[in-house]
Amino acid sequence: MTIKIRVNERISEDALMEMATLRPKKSGLPVVLYIDDSGSYIRGKHAPRIKFELSRTSSPNTRSHASMATMDFDGEVITGKHPPKASDQITNSEIGEIRNFVKNNREALQLVADERIDYDDFVPIMIRGGKPATEQELQELSGKLKELTE
Repeated sequence: MTIKIRVNERISEDALMEMATLRPKKSGLPVVLYIDDSGSYIRGKHAPRIKFELSRTSSPNTRSHASMATMDFDGEVITGKHPPKASDQITNSEIGEIRNFVKNNREALQLVADERIDYDDFVPIMIRGGKPATEQELQELSGKLKELTE
């Protein structure tokens, strides 16, 4: 499978300032994710989404937005910029892991983006890693989210 990434969107510093950083140690993924935790998608007039590094790293990239991509909550890669050096570049398989993470946690990510639950409440209950979740895992997450939003 080949993933095509458009390179015409500029990821602004302001957009990243409105996002929480989720490091690999916590997510179980090979890259840093940036999670909308302030409703920036509404102000930006676009669908809710996450951003992620295109290179394997455990540290947030605070100096350059050139090696990031954007994924919507349906798991579609929307945009990216200048892929990093080949030795660091994430693979299509790793993008698939990010896609599974987003799909597994879609309901929770939406609640975080809408500020209905706090990012700090999301992290301990999220479904970690990049494998498709089991029905039981999805039901458990849904139950925890219901408790948080009641």
